[in-house]
Amino acid sequence: SSDLYFFEGEWREMKQYNETIYVRGSDPVTITIYETHHGVVLDYYNPQVFGGRSFRIPENKRYALGWTGYIRNDTSLYNYFALFGRMDNAQDVINVWKDHVAPAFVFTFAVHNGDIGVLALGKLPIRKYPSKSFIPKDGRFKENDWLGYIPWEDQPRLINPKKGYIVNANNKFATNNIKWYPTVTLYTSARGKRIDEMIREYIEKGKKISVEETKVMQLDTLDILARDLSPLLIKYTKEALKKGIKSSVGEKNITTMLNILEKWDYRAPRDSIRASIFNVWEYYYVRKLLRKVGLQEQDWKAVIGNYKAEHFVFRKIFEWEKNPTDYKEYWCLNEQNEKMEYPCLYNILKSFDETWDYLQKRIGPNITEWKWGKIHHNHYPHTPFSQTPLKPLFHRSHPMIGNGRTVGNSVIRAEADDLNGVVSSN
Repeated sequence: SSDLYFFEGEWREMKQYNETIYVRGSDPVTITIYETHHGVVLDYYNPQVFGGRSFRIPENKRYALGWTGYIRNDTSLYNYFALFGRMDNAQDVINVWKDHVAPAFVFTFAVHNGDIGVLALGKLPIRKYPSKSFIPKDGRFKENDWLGYIPWEDQPRLINPKKGYIVNANNKFATNNIKWYPTVTLYTSARGKRIDEMIREYIEKGKKISVEETKVMQLDTLDILARDLSPLLIKYTKEALKKGIKSSVGEKNITTMLNILEKWDYRAPRDSIRASIFNVWEYYYVRKLLRKVGLQEQDWKAVIGNYKAEHFVFRKIFEWEKNPTDYKEYWCLNEQNEKMEYPCLYNILKSFDETWDYLQKRIGPNITEWKWGKIHHNHYPHTPFSQTPLKPLFHRSHPMIGNGRTVGNSVIRAEADDLNGVVSSN
């Protein structure tokens, strides 16, 4: 029956109630909402909203959305209004947010007395398997239910750190090992590390950080991962050529790109040729990995499109420096290289081949025109006119700086079909 759901060996009855939606110029629409003890069943929502990039949506599956926002005693509105009262110190701010339920977010603050702090807010569930908290669970079993909520006094917070400042750029804000493991699935952030670098530079120079310095930081395009990785790419590409791996575009053209990269300052402004070469190389390289580990295409796209993927992929390259390898590891294998002697090196060189071909076809043979802003845009589609002949009037795009790791941010999705930034709607 559609009114029942299965849990711990027995069928349970779902709660159900009707919602009426009034539509201008049409008759009202009434839908029936079903709810399990986990939450509302998402019959009337596109599951891709809740997944797709992080996990595969199985066919013929329904999802119940467990969300702390369902808690009946939500005092969120009170918390927000209370902030307009007098806040004399950090403790006043902490007291205001004590009963906040949802949404969960990180709140950074500064008080006029000089106190600064960052709080992890909202009800944070305690899970039996915290490392798997970002993927859907099988709702048939009690072991996947939440065990409760992290007590307020145990939620992550930092007040008046000794270094005198706090960085918050969607970065990992606490170790995996704190009580209840609330941060175990958060990813580290090159953006946060770069901001920390810039602040330290200002402090070492004795320079006060004004609004102008803050603007400079907001638009910074230095990719600190590329700073570490690019010299290794040059080294391993040359090694691939020495080991006899053939380039489809010719060793001369590969060497030309490597010579250009050697002079890179690791920044990605719109006019950077070197940023184009590196980011296009990365795009093609990631798409060659994890092809022989048994993932279906949709699963594979979810993995390489996840923010955590680059930490795995590039850490492996860094490890080659400390632990010499024969460059034949499972994550390198694909249909083109699985029978080769050095498949990992092949991926690095082949990605440079494809970079040359892509930039030649997309921009042209004049390398001085290979500017990052020519191939990297953010699109701003209009709903619904971007899907109509009126698209030229409403659809907007703009050349962008940076990538997903730079403070001046424009995320490139590895699983997408181009190098544009995250699409926004208006």
